[in-house]
Amino acid sequence: MSDYKNLKIGIVNLKLNNIFSICQLFKYLNLKISIIDNYTNLKKFDLVVLPGDGTYKEGMKRLFKINLASEIISYSKIKEKKLLGICLGMQMLFDSSSEFGFYKGLGLVPGKVDKLSNKNSLVPNIGWRELNGVKKKLFSNFNKKFFYFSHSFYGIPKEKKIITSYICHDDKKICSSFVDNNIFGIQFHPEKSHMDGVKLIKKILDLKV
Repeated sequence: MSDYKNLKIGIVNLKLNNIFSICQLFKYLNLKISIIDNYTNLKKFDLVVLPGDGTYKEGMKRLFKINLASEIISYSKIKEKKLLGICLGMQMLFDSSSEFGFYKGLGLVPGKVDKLSNKNSLVPNIGWRELNGVKKKLFSNFNKKFFYFSHSFYGIPKEKKIITSYICHDDKKICSSFVDNNIFGIQFHPEKSHMDGVKLIKKILDLKV
């Protein structure tokens, strides 16, 4: 196992879900983690993780309430730092969402969030799904691997070139991950995806940006 003793990880607590599992994943890798539930200067962290379940409106409301929205935007512009959005956290990186209305996001990744189609598939999309179309070195070992999903909305990047994998839902290719310079987005839950989830987090930590 790699030595990550000098890395500092900040995990944003939106208080919309239990972040115990995601914290345990990083502790398993012997990482120093800090739970961020109030305004914090993020520059001290090497990786900031924005996880979450729940509604887009409440997630963004919480970020503004604790004055973290502008801090995350500033942090993302530091090239040597890494920002990881998981599930709702990934969706909040986009410009906007149509979930129960229209809501602005962090605007770090051009694109929008829309509702999954339920014509032939169940919504919410819950369970193990196979990653397809995997590209870029970061995801090269995860093509056809299964990861755990739980969501009703999905992100649509404006720049298709940043998409690193997709899943099939209702005969449609749905973005399941992207990499945009030092910003990483994954729709699935690595903390619930067993060892492949651990391996993916390790690859993100090891990647040079």
